[in-house]
Formats: sequence, structure tokens, C-alpha cells
Amino acid sequence: MKLVDIIKRTLVSRVILSFTIVFSFFGVIVGIGHAMHTDTEISGEWKEILLLLLGALIGAFGKVVDHWFKDSDKDKQLIEEISKKNEEE
Repeated sequence: MKLVDIIKRTLVSRVILSFTIVFSFFGVIVGIGHAMHTDTEISGEWKEILLLLLGALIGAFGKVVDHWFKDSDKDKQLIEEISKKNEEE
């Protein structure tokens, strides 16, 4: 049961981190789009900061997508180990 608790905590942490990254990414996109659509004046310094933040979030967003949609050998091994433990019990 200890292994299952560790896996649950890890999964919850990954889900929270993924949601944080995805919502931050879309929040910056919506903010930039709103500023462009309403012709809001943004200083040059803030534009640079927003674009740097957007670039960092694009990289993190790519990692999140890879994590959730990439078929991982580690996940398969983990499922096999859990199946073995359940069969033994």
C-alpha cells in the first residue's frame, strides 16, 4: 500500500503542476490578445517581459504535453509491477 500512496501523491503533484502551467500559458495568451484587441498601450519593458514569459511557458507547455501524451516505458513497467503485486496478494 505504501507504493500506491507514493504513486498517488506523485500523480496529484504532476496534475497540479500541469494545470498551473497550462492555465498560466493561456492566461498570458489571453492577456496579450486582450491588450492587442483593445489597443491598450504597453511599455516596451513590459512587452519584453511578457514575451519572455510566453517563451518560457511555451517550453513548459510542450513538456506538459509530452508528459501526458507520450507513451512511456516507465509507466508500463510500473503497471506491470503493480499487477504482479496484486496477483501475489
